[in-house]
Amino acid sequence: SPRAIESLGETLSRMEMIQTDADAFVRIEEEFYRKIAAGTGNPLIAGCYDLVIDSCRQSFRATQLRRHLTPVRIDIYQKRYHSLFNAIAARDTDAAVEFIKLHLVEEQRTLLHQD
Repeated sequence: SPRAIESLGETLSRMEMIQTDADAFVRIEEEFYRKIAAGTGNPLIAGCYDLVIDSCRQSFRATQLRRHLTPVRIDIYQKRYHSLFNAIAARDTDAAVEFIKLHLVEEQRTLLHQD
């Protein structure tokens, strides 16, 4: 819905203001993805994503991700999320799905220490 896209844009704007605070970036990143999941209108997807966030907080990923999130990488991720937002706002499902696939590959590399 237009209101959901506007809300997602507001979250993105808050994310783009962060330059060095990895913890704040991760919190807003989680909020960003929660809004995307909720925007699908599928409570199963939203619930699954909540479970993923909860499990990541309890795993080594949280520590590793914060160590990985340098100011340069925060900037790179912000640009990527901006592209994802533009695809969602344009209702370009193919571009949004492609972004998510690429992001998952990046996450996998991070988890496996294959930078």
